[in-house]
Amino acid sequence: MAHQLRNLQAVVDLYPRAFWPKAMQVLFRSAVHVHNERDQLPPGEFERRVERLEKLCDRLLDRSLEHPDEKRLRKRYLKHRKCLFVFLHRKDVPPTNNISERYLRPSVIHRKVIGCFRSDWGADAYAAMASVIHTAGLTGCSPFEAIQGLFGKPSLPLPALV
Repeated sequence: MAHQLRNLQAVVDLYPRAFWPKAMQVLFRSAVHVHNERDQLPPGEFERRVERLEKLCDRLLDRSLEHPDEKRLRKRYLKHRKCLFVFLHRKDVPPTNNISERYLRPSVIHRKVIGCFRSDWGADAYAAMASVIHTAGLTGCSPFEAIQGLFGKPSLPLPALV
């Protein structure tokens, strides 16, 4: 949702008088708010709010739009309509992918600092290693243990730390 809200804000900035992008922002923010209130609401009330949000979304997507940037976003939302509010129907899906973005951030910074990778092999190796290290962190395993698990135990004994 955070990306969608930013994309809609860009359209609002371009066309401040346009109704549709502002209404979609309100809809998406309301959906996140309902998600955050899920545990405090009675199940029937939660379902009614979700149904109301879904209907409002369909009505907004059926509107005719005049600006090309609005039309581009509406086309995307229509294409992915069934996925827009998955977080309202499944408890295990958050409304944002902030965790994934936080783990991608070091890779993006690395790419920006060095400009690019010199080979596809280097980019693939970096991505694979970063994935192993970050997944290890999420599961409470040390990065060394995770990497060692990929290769197996060393055949020679490691010297004891002094």
